Amino acid sequence: MELVKEIFTRSISKAHLVHVAKVWLSTYDNAFYSQNPIPAMETRLSAFFDIVFVILENYKFPKYMIIPVMMYADKFAQKQGIKHDQLFYLVLASTIVCIKFWDDNTSLKNSSVAQSFNYSLKSVNSIERNFLKGVDYSLSLTASDMLKYIQEISVSKQASTTGTDISSTSMVSAVSSGRAVSTQAN
Repeated sequence: MELVKEIFTRSISKAHLVHVAKVWLSTYDNAFYSQNPIPAMETRLSAFFDIVFVILENYKFPKYMIIPVMMYADKFAQKQGIKHDQLFYLVLASTIVCIKFWDDNTSLKNSSVAQSFNYSLKSVNSIERNFLKGVDYSLSLTASDMLKYIQEISVSKQASTTGTDISSTSMVSAVSSGRAVSTQAN
C-alpha cells in the first residue's frame, strides 16, 4: 500500500477525480453532460470530492483511499449506469462501503451519515444495500488493481487535456474479474 500512497500522491489530484466523474456523466447521462456548462459541472463535482475527503479524514482514512472509493463507484456505474442526480449518492455509498470494508473497527454508522446529510436512516441503509447489490458484493482489490486504476485515470486525464474529446475516448473502467481495464469507445 505504500507504493499506492506514493504514486497517488505524485499522480492524482482532485481534477483527476472530477475528470472520472465527467467521464461517467458523458457515458451514462450524455444528455445532461452535453447540455450543461462544463465549468459549473466541474465546480459541483469538485464539491462532491471535498465532501468525500472530509469523510475519509473524519474516519482517519488516508486520502489515497479515494482510489478504492472511485473503483467501487466505477464498477457500479459499469454495471448499473448512473444519472447526474444519482452521482452524489453513488460516491457517498461507495465511500461508506469502502470505509466499512477496509476498516473492521470503524466507528462509521449509517445513523451518523443520515444525521450529517439530513437523510433518513432508512434512505442511507437503502443506498448502501443497493450499492452493494450493484457491485455484486464484490469489493476485493489488490494494490496492483489500484495502481492500474491510478494509471488509467492519469492517462485518461492527460488525453482530455490534450484536446481529445472526452465522450469519444472515455475511460470507462471495468473493474471486473479482479482487474481494472480501460476501454475505448469508438
